[in-house]
Amino acid sequence: MIALRTSLCNAAPIERSSRTSASTHAGGVQRARTFPQRKPVVSLLKARCLTTAASPQQRFSCTGMFRSLQQGHQGLHKHRRQPQRQSLVCTATVVSAPILAAACLLPTCLGYFQSEYTVSYGYGTATALAAALIHEATKSVGGWEWTLAHSLVLVLYGLRLNLYLFYRESFIPRFSKFGKKIEERAKAKGSRLARTPFIVSCALLYLGLAAPLVLSAAAPIATIASESLCGAFKVCIGAAYLGWAVAAVGDFQKAVAKANGVGLVTTGLYSVLRHPNYTGEMLLWTSSFVAGCVSFAAMPTRTVAHFGWLALSFLGILGINFVLMQATRGLEKRQRAQYSGSKYVGAKYANNDKYNGGKYNGSKYGGDEYQEWIKSSWAGFQLS
Repeated sequence: MIALRTSLCNAAPIERSSRTSASTHAGGVQRARTFPQRKPVVSLLKARCLTTAASPQQRFSCTGMFRSLQQGHQGLHKHRRQPQRQSLVCTATVVSAPILAAACLLPTCLGYFQSEYTVSYGYGTATALAAALIHEATKSVGGWEWTLAHSLVLVLYGLRLNLYLFYRESFIPRFSKFGKKIEERAKAKGSRLARTPFIVSCALLYLGLAAPLVLSAAAPIATIASESLCGAFKVCIGAAYLGWAVAAVGDFQKAVAKANGVGLVTTGLYSVLRHPNYTGEMLLWTSSFVAGCVSFAAMPTRTVAHFGWLALSFLGILGINFVLMQATRGLEKRQRAQYSGSKYVGAKYANNDKYNGGKYNGSKYGGDEYQEWIKSSWAGFQLS
């Protein structure tokens, strides 16, 4: 053991001597100092220890001791680097405002081609594109997984909406005819350039819907936020995915039913929610907005830009919920006028030959299915 201590004490001077001689030349002439790659101190000490060990027992002791030192050294550096890396990730600028504005405006310009596309394909594409830009930028700097999940749910929403619109327009004739009627009315009002104010206002709304993603990507929730804020953020993201699923299932079920000639859809998800597509969207967008507010609250310092994105978030949630509640009220009125009368017999009695397969036949059961449905289901939030 005396020899072992002596070798450990002599290891550092040997390294210094080699470094000094490497920087000079014979005759005292200075040369460009080149430093070869230095071995870690732990590795040098281990090599010297194994060289001077006199017995297998001493060599085994050296190996175990320096393995522990090396693991502890690496763990210490990993522990020191990780918080610093997360802090840089969470405070990084994600996507600039002009790029996001262009991502929301360009797809909305599809409304110049067909008026309905402003709030259909333009809506879905702008949402998906803006969210995808933020998602990829956050992912490239190693963002928090829950922040990535926030942007991903909006990418999924936009893609799902566009696929649903394409299916509905391609395979359900009455929807394609409805779109043509909207275009004819739009042309009667004036030139295509007259649609510019509506297109720009819709693009601004879509930018407001993407604003909470900017806040969640810029906030250091994963590093310095309290457990309660982290938990609240996770709950909001979970609720957003639930809203996305409810809207997706509602749209799919209704599209299939309408393609098969069903008038009033009262089964499945519609037995509980009369308008699950609208209710699901409200849950999705409201949860996304609250997640952005939680992120804003977690910021240690806030800039003018952060307040601007928060204001856009308020604009987005107020605008989209107003549109959805207005649409819910309009659909409620149309269904009441069409299905509550005594002449309509819905799918509940369609299998009975007495009622002519559920057609309009003046039966005493007319309107019964609608009234039962109203009592057992919820319409969702709507304007009074």
